[in-house]
Amino acid sequence: MHYQIYIVLLFFISVGSGDWQRRAVNVFFVGALYAATLYYLNLLQVLPKIEIFANYLAYRGNKSILLAILLAIAAGWMLYEMTSLADRRWLWLRVVAFLYIVIALLFLAKSRTANLIFVLLCLLFFLKYFTMSWRSVLWLLGFVLMLAVAWISASDLRQRAIGTINDINAFSQGQQISEDGIRLEMYSVTTKMIAEKPWTGHGIATWPSQYQKHAKGLLSEKTRTPHNDYLFYTAEIGLIGLAALLWIWLTQLTVAWRIGGAHGMWLGMLGVAIMVGGMFNAILRDAVFGMPFMILLAIPLAGVTRSDVRAV
Repeated sequence: MHYQIYIVLLFFISVGSGDWQRRAVNVFFVGALYAATLYYLNLLQVLPKIEIFANYLAYRGNKSILLAILLAIAAGWMLYEMTSLADRRWLWLRVVAFLYIVIALLFLAKSRTANLIFVLLCLLFFLKYFTMSWRSVLWLLGFVLMLAVAWISASDLRQRAIGTINDINAFSQGQQISEDGIRLEMYSVTTKMIAEKPWTGHGIATWPSQYQKHAKGLLSEKTRTPHNDYLFYTAEIGLIGLAALLWIWLTQLTVAWRIGGAHGMWLGMLGVAIMVGGMFNAILRDAVFGMPFMILLAIPLAGVTRSDVRAV
């Protein structure tokens, strides 16, 4: 069923366009502020230790990663909203909300994937809208300064980034890697699986059993996915299947570029988040990621038709 997840998106966008899309974006922003607040409460050790807050109290794998990725996307959308705001009197409030979310993302959410997505979303925004005006230069300098402060101040972020580089070097030299670098082992084994049947793959739902057979005695032997959708789909349905996946994802970016405006930027940022997230997580394979992305994709895509894209 996880191969059919985009069918869920078709149901969501069937409602058509309307005022609900703007309301949905506002609800998404409020949700991001709520999530950031929970991270701050946990930092202050006043967050109740109940199950509903479990993913904020401690790192719990994919669910914690998802929360961080959603914060990154919300911050990217907010960045666009700030620069396109007609009434500048409220700009200061948008800036405060943006920083409130970004600080929680960079210092408290603990996801390298989400941090990378946030940086790339900001770069996407600057590449599309940067001009040689003093305002654009100030935005860019502020972004660089924010990243520099985060790198200097967030010791956990810095240590995880350095640890990733060390694991890559150790793995390339055949040395022992840390638990955080276990994905390199998964990628290596999955690549060998792909080499056996590169065009058609081993078949749908065969990755776990095939991986256990190829990874006997390794730390990652019992894992369910390679934490990389590109490798996962290639291993199961071959290069033909990977081409289909890339066609879908690149189409999202193409549509985003052609429709432009707010909906184009929202869709473009989601497209980048999915493609980057798919390098390090099971973005479509795991419904924990897939369903929220289908809901978010419906916001910019509802009401967009083939003729709308061709007309641009």
